[in-house]
Amino acid sequence: MKSFNPYEVLNVKQGATKDEIRKAYRALARKYHPDSNPGDKVAEEKFKQISEAYDILSDDVKKADYDREQRQTSSAGTGRGTAGGVKKQPAQRRTGSQGTKVDMGEEFKKSQQQFNDFFGFKF
Repeated sequence: MKSFNPYEVLNVKQGATKDEIRKAYRALARKYHPDSNPGDKVAEEKFKQISEAYDILSDDVKKADYDREQRQTSSAGTGRGTAGGVKKQPAQRRTGSQGTKVDMGEEFKKSQQQFNDFFGFKF
C-alpha cells in the first residue's frame, strides 16, 4: 500500500506557501465534495483524503512533524548508522554565520546542559 503523502494529494510542492495549499485544497474540495458527487463513493473517499491532507498542511505543527518524519524515513535507507556493518559517521562540522566551524555534537551537548540547568536536572 502506498503511504499517504498530503503534498501529492493536494498536488502541491513541499515548499508550497499557505496560500498555495489553501487554493489547491479549495479547488479539489469543490471538485470532489459529496454534494457535487451524490452517491459517488470514490469521490467521497478522495474528499476525505483531501480534507486530511489539508488538515496536516494547514497546521504549522502538524506540517513540521510530517516533514520531519519524511526526512527521517528517507534518510533511514541511506546506509548511515551501524546496521549491516557500516561504520557510524562522526558528527559533521558546519560553518556558522561568521564562517567559523561549528561542531554540531558540541552544540547539542551545550543546549542539553542549558536545558538541564534551566529545569534543575542534575546528572
